Amino acid sequence: DFFLKQAGYAGEHMAERLSQLSTANVKSLDGLWEAHKLRNEIAHTPGFKLSANQAERALFAFRDFLKEMRAF
Repeated sequence: DFFLKQAGYAGEHMAERLSQLSTANVKSLDGLWEAHKLRNEIAHTPGFKLSANQAERALFAFRDFLKEMRAF
């Protein structure tokens, strides 16, 4: 979300900023959406159990997006 804000994407929250992107332009977008949804589950579902596989996929999705967007 920090990257999206710094890149000039407007919106009240990350989902609004993500909705401004297109899978036609950002191939890693679907994975990023899944990772963001998982983050919301963790943050808003008491007792949510995160598997190692879920965590790994989410981290790779965030990494892939940031690499594609040349954030680092």
